[in-house]
Amino acid sequence: MAITYAQFSMQASYLASRASSWSGDCLTLPENLQKPMREGSVARFTDMLRETADMIDRMHEETTDDDLPTAEDVRGIMAT
Repeated sequence: MAITYAQFSMQASYLASRASSWSGDCLTLPENLQKPMREGSVARFTDMLRETADMIDRMHEETTDDDLPTAEDVRGIMAT
């Protein structure tokens, strides 16, 4: 099944939420603001980003032209 706008939006929201959470966690201790990030923390964060992006790519790769709406379909939806 092709990735839908709703599925894409959910995945994008998940990424934004996770990034926001990590950002907030990093800012909780003012004494750590200028310290370098630990490699393990950076790796976990970027791994999560890559895994989610890879899943979105896989969902999108499953798309065939038959799965996509035609211009006529879109015009019909917009008219209602």
